Amino acid sequence: CTRGAIGTMPRSRYGAAMATEPTDVNVDDYLSRVPNNRRRADGTEVTRIMHEITGVAPRMWGPSMIGFGAADYQYEGGHSGTTFQIGLAPRASALVLYGLIPPADDIELLDQLGAFTRSKACIYVKRLAGIDEGVLRELIKRGWAAEGTRDL
Repeated sequence: CTRGAIGTMPRSRYGAAMATEPTDVNVDDYLSRVPNNRRRADGTEVTRIMHEITGVAPRMWGPSMIGFGAADYQYEGGHSGTTFQIGLAPRASALVLYGLIPPADDIELLDQLGAFTRSKACIYVKRLAGIDEGVLRELIKRGWAAEGTRDL
């Protein structure tokens, strides 16, 4: 995934923005069907934490991403749209966290998170127990407070 001017927009493997829209799929039903026990438990816990911090109900975006709120984005090439402000996806290889990468002047906070890998705009967590919950909560708070956040 990559970071647009405002907001996070998942990208296809060809670099094109994916048409990810909110759906009416029940988040709890989706989480109950995640096949990997650890990903299911970790995804459920992060969903609970994000809901607690944002005060916004989680919503499915596309078939496998859980998002909170909405944010408008625009790429330098002119493509624009709306996606969730912060969110997660319990993938087979890792729990993917969206919208939590701090700005460059705040990046040292990530050094305190624990065991994870990252891309330009996503955090990949193998085990929620391997990261510091207090730092995760702070990243969620900052991601939620970022410019462009709105309820959907």
